[in-house]
Amino acid sequence: MTTKTEIVRVATPLRRLIFWTGPVVLVALSFTLCVTGRARSTAQNAETLPIKFVTRQAVHRARPQFRTSNAETTLQKKRAALQQLVLASRPQRGKQFAAYMANLLIRTANNEKFPVEPVAVTALIESDFDMSSGPCVGVMQINPATYEENHRGSGLNPRKLQDNVRLGTRELRMHYMHFAELPSRHMTTDRARLSYMWGRYNGCGIHGSYVRKALRIYTTLRRHEGLAV
Repeated sequence: MTTKTEIVRVATPLRRLIFWTGPVVLVALSFTLCVTGRARSTAQNAETLPIKFVTRQAVHRARPQFRTSNAETTLQKKRAALQQLVLASRPQRGKQFAAYMANLLIRTANNEKFPVEPVAVTALIESDFDMSSGPCVGVMQINPATYEENHRGSGLNPRKLQDNVRLGTRELRMHYMHFAELPSRHMTTDRARLSYMWGRYNGCGIHGSYVRKALRIYTTLRRHEGLAV
């Protein structure tokens, strides 16, 4: 039969062992839990990061495609409206000429950093898109005196279709930009600038019938393109 003295003799070393090893065990257990938690968190992040990255990539790829799609739609409408304008003016030349002329007008306007609509309207009124028109030269009816004064050193030949359109576009842009430099301008709207531009280009003044006709065709063309007027 175990006596009380023997129980105390056995229990004392156990208490001492627990007293000295208990904190060590707790520290080791805490460290293990901490490492396990970090590993689990890292694993979760490693699983979620590629998903977020792919999602952002998809969004960034979609955005320029959306803008490009809108730009292409606008360009298609613009090209279709210009082709219709040329074809209505020169039906005998057919759709192929209308498409070529529309592309030439758009390309030239883009290169000269100027809207294509005023160029197309001017070509329609001046010559019906006919290089053989007179009394001046070509589709844009370039005045020889104006060419000698403003564009002699440009290297462009007004008797070539592409150069003729470019010279006319430069002349229109020059008058359009000059409007903003004039002092005491009471009318500052785009319509006023267009009136001044066409009045100077044709020499009829801002209140002439040429300007009124040009503004009317310009407004119709913009509406066909689905643009604000």
